[in-house]
Amino acid sequence: MDILIIGLILSSLSVHKMDFSIKVDGIMNSVWQVADSVTDFKQFTPDYGKPARYRTVVKFLQDRANIYVLAIAYTGNDRPEAGLAGSNDRITIYLDPLLSRQDAYYFKVHANGETEDGIISDNGTRRNDSWDGFWYGKARVYDHKNVVEMKIPYRETYPKNCVIIHPHFQPRI
Repeated sequence: MDILIIGLILSSLSVHKMDFSIKVDGIMNSVWQVADSVTDFKQFTPDYGKPARYRTVVKFLQDRANIYVLAIAYTGNDRPEAGLAGSNDRITIYLDPLLSRQDAYYFKVHANGETEDGIISDNGTRRNDSWDGFWYGKARVYDHKNVVEMKIPYRETYPKNCVIIHPHFQPRI
């Protein structure tokens, strides 16, 4: 499967298919070494279109029933923010299985381990946060990076040909 990634960039990569599943625990293990990665992200805010302030690496793998995401968001000399409340660093992946570039499912993992999901519809004008998909996400905070792993069953987004329309890292500013 090829995945198109649009986050003020236009890249594409091949997603390796595995015949085993990955333990989703927020720890980057050796299985991720075979995955292609995307690193050339741009800012959305505060400086739209400018190079990202910190490096972010996003990788994808798949098995027969799931797509897996690994995101490593570096934070320079800062420790990722992972409090119980307030502003937290987080990784959000949007999946557009109908290739409409107008509607999407989103999956979000905060650095403190909280997960969120929902649906964006009507040409991006409506957000349904009450949708509750069945998926897994884990985060681990290290001194200068936040590592997130996700396991999203294809059945949550129906057809198996998904397009990632805007994976992004939302750091504190």
